[in-house]
Formats: sequence, structure tokens, C-alpha cells
Amino acid sequence: MKYVSLFTDLLPPLTRAQIDMAWEQAKVTRGGADFKRAFWIMVWTGMEAKDICTLCPKHFVNIKGQEWLIKDRHKTMLQKQKTVIKLPVLPEFTKIFSEVLTPIDKNTPYFPNMDNKSCNRAIQKYFKRVEQKVDGVTTYPLKGYGSKYLRRHLGELALDLGKSETWVQQALGHAFDSQITRKYMRVREDTMMDVFEAIGGNG
Repeated sequence: MKYVSLFTDLLPPLTRAQIDMAWEQAKVTRGGADFKRAFWIMVWTGMEAKDICTLCPKHFVNIKGQEWLIKDRHKTMLQKQKTVIKLPVLPEFTKIFSEVLTPIDKNTPYFPNMDNKSCNRAIQKYFKRVEQKVDGVTTYPLKGYGSKYLRRHLGELALDLGKSETWVQQALGHAFDSQITRKYMRVREDTMMDVFEAIGGNG
């Protein structure tokens, strides 16, 4: 039997420190206010750019006093099985939308002038521009990271918190039989070290 790794094509999981480094680059980049909002929406929800671009007031629903985001994924039309994004709305998320004009028509997107390709390119540039000096040589350690890695960040954090594959599937709007979810649940080196150090300490 031949085994093939799911992760050979992926860079290591992002850390919060690396996300903050990319954000520092975003802050000094002129224009692109909606791209910068999309950056944090991805961090806090794991949503893809195309779903953020089509986000409308109708997708926010109050259930028993808690605000929820409920939206069909853009990929639903390409699949036999309907997939839905259903996430609690965090205060940080609410703050983003307090800065955006709410459309009168509940079917009108919050970001009508943003397209997913431009959004993904902008976020990739934020990561690409992060510089570090190593022995006097300038390096770009986050080159290659982008929107997908912000989306995976949610799954990796969930794994750290002991959440199941089913939990991550639902949070990211994956189909129940999706094989992709495992790419969003990778063990971080620091958490692996914590476990093995604990084992060593108990020996």
C-alpha cells in the first residue's frame, strides 16, 4: 500500500506573531481598506475571499440574543451537497462592520467593489513584504503565505483546543465527507513540544 502525505505542498502553520507581522505591512500599504478588513475577517472566521465579497446584511441573524453569520458557501453551486457557513459573530467582527456602510437592500454586498482575486493578491503581498535580517542578509520568511493560510489558521487553532475534525468541517463549511479538512488540521511544532516536554517532565 502506498501512502501519500497530504501536507507536502504546504508551508508550516501560521503563528499569531506571523499574522501580526503581515498586518504591520498591511497598515503601511496605501489604500485597500476593504482588503484589510477582509484580512481580519479571514482570521476570525476562516472565510474565503469569495464568500467575504458576497457577504450581505441578510447573512447576519440574531438567534436567542446571539448574532450569527449564516451563509451558503460559494462552492455550494458546484457540489451535490449544500454547504453552509454558520459562525457566531465576535465583537471584533462586529467592529469591522461598524466601519462599513450597511446597504439598505439586505441582498446587497457590504464590499461591492471588491473581487476575490484582487483580495487574495493583496493579502499575499502583505505576507510577501515581511522582511527579516539574517546575518546581515534581508530575507522574506513569509513569502508564499496568503488567504488560504489564514483560513487554515482557524482549523489549526481548533485542533490545539481539542476540537474534532467534524467540528472543523462545520466551522469551515466543508462537506461532511470532505477529505480536504485534514489539510486544515495540522499540528503546530510548539504545541507538539509542549506535549513532549510534559511527557519528559512526568517521566
